[in-house]
Amino acid sequence: MFLNNNLIDDDVLRGWIAQNPLRALARVIARIRNAIGVMNYMNLRSWASPNSRYMNIVNAMLDDLERAEVQWNANHPVDQWVDIRSVFRIWIRNLCQGMVSHADAWAAFAVGSVEAAMPRPLTQPQADLLQAARTLRTALGVSSVNLAAMH
Repeated sequence: MFLNNNLIDDDVLRGWIAQNPLRALARVIARIRNAIGVMNYMNLRSWASPNSRYMNIVNAMLDDLERAEVQWNANHPVDQWVDIRSVFRIWIRNLCQGMVSHADAWAAFAVGSVEAAMPRPLTQPQADLLQAARTLRTALGVSSVNLAAMH
């Protein structure tokens, strides 16, 4: 989903804007829709359910970490015990939240950059396209990834 930690490289975005701001806006809208699609996919019942491939992988990792944790704790004094599963749960939640907030920040930057470069006055189709981009960006900003099936 990301290229160089962005939905599209900033230099590429600037090149698009310089060539044709309206076309750049259409491309930005497509990238924002793709990001929303990824978030929606990640929240599908089939993805976030306890039996999905992703949750099976996450939960298998947690099971492996539990076995390692039990083994370590059985062989070490209480003051050296570890709770690596809690750390992993925090990490995966932060990863998903970071993905959403990063995509939102990029979308705000991209829409703002294109909007600033668009010639004024805007035609009605241009204004409508810009409003669509703002609306999609808002939808992306309130997205989240459901990890309720993680044990």
